[in-house]
Order: sequence, then structure tokens, then C-alpha cells
Amino acid sequence: MANYIINKIRKYKFKVIIFSLAILLVPSTAFSEKKDKNQKVVLQLRWNHQFQFAGYYAAKWLGYYEKEGLDVEIRSAHGDNGNLTLAPEEVASGRADFGIGSSDILLAQDKGADLCVVASLFQRSPVKYYAKSELPYESIVDFTKLKVARREKDLLDIELQAMLISEGIDPKILPLINKETEFTVEDLEPGKYDIIPGHVGGTIEFYAKKRGIKLKTIKPIDYGIDFYGDSLFTTRSLAVQNPELVESFRRASMKGWAYALEHPDYIIDRMGKELSNSEHKSKKDFIEYNKFQIEKIKELTLYPVVELGNINPYRWETMNEVMGKLNFVTNKIDRDKFIFNYQKVLNSKYKRMERASILFLILSFFLYIIIFLFNLSSKNKMLQNQIIERKQAENRIRKGKQRYEAIFNSAIVGIIVTSKTNEIIQVNQKWCDMIGYTQEELIGRNIKDIISEDGNEKPNELINKLNTGKINNYEVEQKYIKKNGEALWGRLIMTTIFDQDNETKVYLNMVSDITNRKIEQEAVKRSEKRFRRIINEVASEISQTDNIAELFNKENLDKLKYTEDDKNKVSLKLEKINLELEKMFKKELDENKRKEALIIHQAKLAAMGEMIGNIAHQWRQPLNSLGLIISNIEDSYMYNDLSNEYLHSSVQTSKKLISQMSNTIDDFRDFLKPKNKKEEFCLYECIVSVLELFEENLRFNNIKVIFENIVMENAFGYENQYSQAIFNIISNSIDALASTGRPDKKIVISIYLEDDKIVSEFTDNGGGIKEEIADRIFNPYFTTKKEKQGTGLGLYITKTIIENNMGGKVEWKNQEEGVSMKVSLPKDGGKKNL
Repeated sequence: MANYIINKIRKYKFKVIIFSLAILLVPSTAFSEKKDKNQKVVLQLRWNHQFQFAGYYAAKWLGYYEKEGLDVEIRSAHGDNGNLTLAPEEVASGRADFGIGSSDILLAQDKGADLCVVASLFQRSPVKYYAKSELPYESIVDFTKLKVARREKDLLDIELQAMLISEGIDPKILPLINKETEFTVEDLEPGKYDIIPGHVGGTIEFYAKKRGIKLKTIKPIDYGIDFYGDSLFTTRSLAVQNPELVESFRRASMKGWAYALEHPDYIIDRMGKELSNSEHKSKKDFIEYNKFQIEKIKELTLYPVVELGNINPYRWETMNEVMGKLNFVTNKIDRDKFIFNYQKVLNSKYKRMERASILFLILSFFLYIIIFLFNLSSKNKMLQNQIIERKQAENRIRKGKQRYEAIFNSAIVGIIVTSKTNEIIQVNQKWCDMIGYTQEELIGRNIKDIISEDGNEKPNELINKLNTGKINNYEVEQKYIKKNGEALWGRLIMTTIFDQDNETKVYLNMVSDITNRKIEQEAVKRSEKRFRRIINEVASEISQTDNIAELFNKENLDKLKYTEDDKNKVSLKLEKINLELEKMFKKELDENKRKEALIIHQAKLAAMGEMIGNIAHQWRQPLNSLGLIISNIEDSYMYNDLSNEYLHSSVQTSKKLISQMSNTIDDFRDFLKPKNKKEEFCLYECIVSVLELFEENLRFNNIKVIFENIVMENAFGYENQYSQAIFNIISNSIDALASTGRPDKKIVISIYLEDDKIVSEFTDNGGGIKEEIADRIFNPYFTTKKEKQGTGLGLYITKTIIENNMGGKVEWKNQEEGVSMKVSLPKDGGKKNL
């Protein structure tokens, strides 16, 4: 059946196309029949008659308007009484149908006149500011030292104000004069004005050239102020109600402008015969002035490089924004309404006709079905290649998933994924090695079965907060029971992730082994107890010899030999005790060094655990997006909606997501890579790399990072250790800010030189450090985080790295709203000692 329909379409396709075109041409035919003949139209100019408006004269004299069925009257802006007629007011009031304007169109629009720009003839603003060539002028700052002619409510003054503001100068420092004042080239005579406003090709330029006066010009565009010049406009109501009339007038006008710019001599000759300008004393001056304008007008229209009347809507929006900053306008413009687009207006009319005609809708739907069936066979051929590309995309996604699973299984911390009912869904090999069970023995088992009943914290309240979204994750110390019955102490970091397979949230448990740390803590307690016992024994021995002096009195001189023996015994005993103490001291010293190394290792493991959580956060969104892309491709294929363009777009998007996930792994791998050799590194780049690790956390907690007073200096030392130290400081700031409810959370980072040191300073507004804990913040295992979410090693490790390993110093102080951590390093980083 489908092949039969396709063959019929191919047989009669030309008839179908002709029939469809006939339907579509019905509305335009109806429009052409309704067009009024020789309709009276008034065009209001913005100045006196001159070559500046030559295109409109050409369209009238050469019959272009008449061919469009228009009888056009062109009115000068200067009446018999000498007053200037404003084109926007004439058009808005209905006394004119079209007008010529520029920024005054936006002024009238802002005051409630519903105007519409039809064509922009002058692609550049004609506004210039003139001074004599010998006037010393370096930059616009010199305006503040010169006598500048400014009129009240002058359109020429708008661009001057924009120029001044763009250079940070307040226009109010330059005085204003009466708005009725006219400026001529004579106003540049000494003692009157240094700078006056005017137009490109205006009377100031003309008479200056004629009299041999050399002028210096200052143009707004040189300061980034790019306004449109003369533009044709009408009312929005006329554009909507009679778009054919507006388009006919625009079309004839642009044709007239093309002729005028290509045959200026003919137009100027006829202007000299039929028009006059009160600004010029003689007809000869008037003709010379128009000839002077020819090249100036061509420069403003950019003809023939730019199409006559071309409109860039965004430039009109920019003009309106600049005028808004100058308080000339207060409202934004609606681009679709303010710019006349004949095709859009016609489309709107067509849509209204379509809604009114059920028959046309049926025919259009039928045409759509025909075209769809006609293209179906060719699309089916394309699907084979698209399916191949889809399989390739799925293969890349599969590889990305395999890479994720490889990272999951090779992690250095134990990872357990559990459901909300505590059922174990997935574990990695590291956790199996830690707990002694196989994956098969753990999957499906309740995790509480391997958690010890004693020595554990109560995380129920934290789990409730995690489920309700009040916190993103939490940390606790948890005691587990291995398969062989031994105890395993772990630091648990728990967060939630979205499981696409079950379409629900699950718990991600990351456990680092702290059993050795627990054992070390117990060993420290035992060592302290043993040390105290020995000290007590020494004190006891010494107290027993307190009565030796009594043996040396006169009554006991005959026992002197016995007393000497006792004294020697006591001395031998003390020497033995001293040797014992020396051995114990050396043992404790070695043990403390080993513990310090263990603490640093534990801190590294804790950082790794936190970064595994960050990887999970940063991979969550790309994986969700990849899942949605695959589902959309599948649905599109099932409903025969899969186009080559859509498949290509989906494949490219998937590649970008996979690349983003790969870059995340590279970032964390570089952070964990050990570097034991001192080398030069850039503090700024190092800090930026650390911030990239926190990108998801910063965005989730709405924390803004601000760089201030940055000096691009290199340090010399261990870049990786410095990164870990900065990681701890920024992590503490994020935790402090996340617990506050303020909307303006921020971390300010500065890098500067201070004497012979290079300093990096980190300031947040998270509330600061309380005085009662100020002397303990650098102690190991000291933390202020609730429910033991922290290891208490961050600042201790930071201080150890900066002061012991890199010869620097870590300082802090409370600010008004938070705390400032200051990390100082020697400029040469110890190079001189190498």
C-alpha cells in the first residue's frame, strides 16, 4: 500500500506542486486586488530640502511612487514661520504617514508614540563635533578644559554625553545654552567656542571648506558610540493594518535612493530648479552645497557594500540602552514590533486566514502527508547509515561506562552502594579486600549485618537530613566486623546518587580504613600510662633516700662505711633508671615520627575519599544526560522521527559529555600524583586547578569565588603538597559557608608580595573562628564539624606542609564576616639552600 502511494506521488508530483502553489498564491492575489490606487501619502523630512533626502525626490520625480500606486507629498522640516517641525510628532499625530528620524524616534517611542522603523538609510551616525585644526586636542578628556557648545534637549548632544560617559566623564560639568541657538562655522572664532556640534556634510563643513577654514573632527564612533543616522519610520498601526502600503513606499524609496546615488548630478540639477533652502543665500550656494554632500551621503549609507535600508535590530536595542543610561528613555523596545518586517506581517495575516479557513487547513495537512510519504523512502535509506552511527555512539557510551566501572573497582577506598532499605546493591573490590567477603556474599545482604553494635555513632538523624536534602553528605567513624571476626574501623563518607536502572536515589558509602589509627591512639594511651608509671617509680626511689643525711651525724660516724655503700646503691639505681628513660624516649620519638607520617597518609586518604565523592557529583549529570540521549534516539527511531541531523547532533553531544567525564578523571589524577622534587610553579594556576576540583560543590552551594590583587609570581617547592594544603583551606571555607543561610556566600583569593615572601590569602564570609577554640585549630584530630563529619587533620596537615616542608608560615585572623587564612612562602622557596 505504501509503495502504491509513493508511486502515485511520483507520477503526479508536478500537479501536486502546482496545486499547492495555487493555494498559497490565493492570499497574495487577494492583497494585490485590494491595493488602493494613487493613495495620498505624506513624508515628513527632518531638515530643509537638501541632497540628504535625494532618494525620496528621485522616487517621486522618476515615478517610482506612482508605479506603486502612491501620490507622495514631501514636506520640509522648516516652515514659513522658521520653526522646526519634528517628524516623530507629525507621524504620531497622523499629520504625516512617514517620517525621517534617528534617536528622536526612540525618544518619541518612549513617550508613548507607537512607531515602527521601516528602513535605516544612514548606517553610520552623521553627528560630528568640530574644532579648528590648530586647537590642541589629545583625547575627549580635553573637553573638560575647552568651551564646548551644548544646547538643551539637542539630539546632537545625546551622542556627546554617551562619549563622555564611556570615558568616565560626567557630562554635567559642561554648561548648556538655549536650545534655539544655531551654530555656524563663525562660532569657532577665538573667544566664542572651541568645539561645536554638526552633521557630516552639513553647512558647517560646507562653508568651512568654501572659506578655506581647516577643521578637526571628533566622531562618536571612535569612542564606541555607533548610532544609526537617517531612518525611515511610520506608525505601528499603519504597518499592521496596511503592510502592503508600507512595503510599497519602502520599495519605491530604496529604488529612488539607488538611482540618486548613481546619478547624483541629475537629481541635484532638478533640485536646483524645483526646491530651495533658506540656509543658503543663493541658488548657486544651494547647488554647490548639494554637490558637496554627494560623497558624504555615500559614506553614511555604505552603498553599495551594504544593502540600502538594511536594519540590524540589535543596534537599535543598543542605542536604546545607551539612551537609557543617559536617562533619555526609561523603557525597553520590543524588537519584533519596533522593526518593520514585511514578511513577518504577511505571515501573521496568512495565519489569521489559515485559522479562518478549514479547507485550507485540510489541504495543508494533506500536502504535509504527501510530502512526508514522498520523502519517507529516501529517509529509510538514510536510516541504515544512521543506525551504524547510533551503534558507534552506543559503543562509545559503553566504553565510558566501563571506564567508570574501572575507576569504581580500582579506587583506594572501599565503596558500597546501598538502597534506602540498607540492602547492598554494589561493592568494589577494595571493600571486599577490607572486609574479607566476596562480592557474591555481600550483594543483597543488609549492611547492618556487618556493622558492629558497639563503638558506633548514631547516624539516623544525619540520614534523615540527607534524605530531606538538608545536607549533601556526612562523615562518621564506623566499626565493622570482618568475616574472620576481627574489627575494622572505617571513616565513612555517605552521600546520595541517582540510580538510573531503578530510577531512585541510593546511598553511596565510601569507607577508608582507620583501624591502624585507632590502634595507634590506643598505643599512645598505653605509652603514656607506662611512662607515668616509670616516673612514679623514680619518684618513689628518690623519696626512700631522703633519710640518708641522718646517717652522717656525729652519733653514726662509726657506720660511715655502711652509709657509703647505701649511697652507691642509690646512684646505681638512678643510673639504671636514666638509661631506661633514654631508651623509652628514643622509642617514643621514633613512634611519634611514624605516627606523624601515618596522620599525613590518613589525611591524604581522607582527601581521596572526598574527591571520590566529588567525582560522583561531577559524573552524575553527564551520566543522566547520556541516558536521556540514548532514550531519545530510541524513541525517535521507533516513531520514525530519527533524522540524520538529530542523530549527528546527539552523537556530538555524547562525545562532549564523555570528554567532560574523561577530563574530570585527569584533573583528580593530577591532584593525587606524588611529586617529591622541588620545582617552580605558578601559585595562581595551582589555586585555579584546586578550585576546578570543587566546581560542582561551589555551584551547588551557590558560592562565588573572587580573585583580587593577583600577582602572577612563581613559587619554588612541592606543587602537589601546596595543592593539598590549599585544598584543605578551601574545603574548610566551603563547609563553613554551606552551613550558613546567607545568599551572598563568597571566597576572596589574593596573591601578593610582602617583603621577601609571596603570600596567598583566602578570605570567606562564613562566620569566622570562635575565640574558645582559636588555640586548637592546628591540633591533629581537632574538628568543629557536627557529628564528626571531619577528620580533624586538614589544618594540621596544611601547617605541617607549609612550615616544615616548604619553609613558609600559616596565619589566620577573623574578619568582619568570616576568617582570613594567610599562607606565606619564601620567594626563592629555599633555592639558596640547595
